[in-house]
Amino acid sequence: MNPSQHAEQFQSQLANYVPQFTPQFWPVWLIIAGLLLVGMWLVLGLHALLRARGVKKSATDHGEKIYLYSKAVRLWHWSNALLFVLLLASGLINHFALVGATAVKSLVAVHEVCGFLLLACWLGFVLINAVGGNGHHYRIRRQGWLERAAKQTRFYLFGIMQGEEHPFPATTQSKFNPLQQVAYLGVMYGLLPLLLLTGLLCLYP
Repeated sequence: MNPSQHAEQFQSQLANYVPQFTPQFWPVWLIIAGLLLVGMWLVLGLHALLRARGVKKSATDHGEKIYLYSKAVRLWHWSNALLFVLLLASGLINHFALVGATAVKSLVAVHEVCGFLLLACWLGFVLINAVGGNGHHYRIRRQGWLERAAKQTRFYLFGIMQGEEHPFPATTQSKFNPLQQVAYLGVMYGLLPLLLLTGLLCLYP
């Protein structure tokens, strides 16, 4: 859809098919999604507090700070985060028809640009992992993985609250623990490509 030509048509069609949600009508899926989002924030906040407490207890000196990720990787990470926020905001505002046709035109353009930028970031990620040294962090050693995953799970459920040592501390040679490795592999090589593909199919049906 060309945002400069079809914004008004997009807005009028959207109003016909998308219900206007009010406090008197909250669909079950929207309530569940909201509760899951709040729950995720609470879990992340609790995890951050427990981790900060553990760091304070284990800190014995003020040595040199070591960054596990280069400036380029950190820039790539924050670029992805910003693009996700912009895509989510522009998509939800347009989906629920919260603004007029003029704003829709701008938001559709923002959504398209951010989508292509996210695609470029992902292609760069795949290329760097294929030819650079970062790819080995995503290669899972299958032998003994279940035991390592169980050990990490126990730490997340109990050990972290008791101030135990991390079973798989992050180093420059091994940045991810077993659970992180599987999660990041699934997101970066499964969910994110699927997200990009569905976006392209919507743009070029």
